[in-house]
Amino acid sequence: MRHTQTFTIHDTSTDMLRYVEAVRSQPQGNRKTLYGDIFVEPIWARFVSGGEFERNLPKERLAPPPEDAEGIARIAASIRDSDIKAVGLQTLRKLSEMLPGPDTALCILPADPADAFVNRYMRGVSGAVVGAGRIALVVSSCPGWLDRVPAAIAHEYHHSVWLYFIWSQVPSFDLLNYLIFEGRACHFAEIVFPGTPAPWTRALTPEQESEQWRNMRCYLDEDSHEAQARFMFGCETVPLCAGYTIGFRIVQCFLQRNPHMTVRQWTLVSARDVLDGSHYDPCGPRPADADKSHF
Repeated sequence: MRHTQTFTIHDTSTDMLRYVEAVRSQPQGNRKTLYGDIFVEPIWARFVSGGEFERNLPKERLAPPPEDAEGIARIAASIRDSDIKAVGLQTLRKLSEMLPGPDTALCILPADPADAFVNRYMRGVSGAVVGAGRIALVVSSCPGWLDRVPAAIAHEYHHSVWLYFIWSQVPSFDLLNYLIFEGRACHFAEIVFPGTPAPWTRALTPEQESEQWRNMRCYLDEDSHEAQARFMFGCETVPLCAGYTIGFRIVQCFLQRNPHMTVRQWTLVSARDVLDGSHYDPCGPRPADADKSHF
């Protein structure tokens, strides 16, 4: 008998507004202490601690109190007054019909107004999977942010299901696993919510893709966070989100060669088998919308 998934939405905007009220009432108080006691520690204990991918939401990312207290209050109020809980619940139910997985908690976190990555590159919505059944969304009040929430949840939900079924079978989460991990999640989000493609899946020109794949191939078994971050998120010699684009392209090639596979089937295929079965060639045919960088 199929397990009936349950879904829980944790909207932390009210916690953030409590913190801002504490700052207003205690202008000489220690903001770091207030922020830790009111916002960070409860979230960490209830949602983050013990997750397989705890590193995706490190405490130091949560811990620094936002300098612009009034700015974060506006973002938190925008989240509180939105339909994000209903959107989140409706989205999770839709996703579970396509790909059943574990009971899932969605934690919604207001973005720091100074966070350029969320506000600019991610267009107001950034996601992270903390573990199987644990999804975090960091959101800002950029124009149209709520419209981008379902696809972001879909991406992280796919990660969550993969962790639930596969994590214990993976001896090392190396760069190859990371590439395919992200590529599959990007495809899942586009399948469920077709429309404007995520820019990080088309972040490279053909020339850049060929060059970066030549560089990456020597590091596919690398499992250090530093090496993986370099290829996935960019550095001086690697364009932003290069690994996301290449992972997406590898999975795309695999799915084109295996069109009859169900979502569950291609989710559970090993990363090595996806790469080998893709016959990926960065110089091969590309979709029309992949002819130029979207960043």
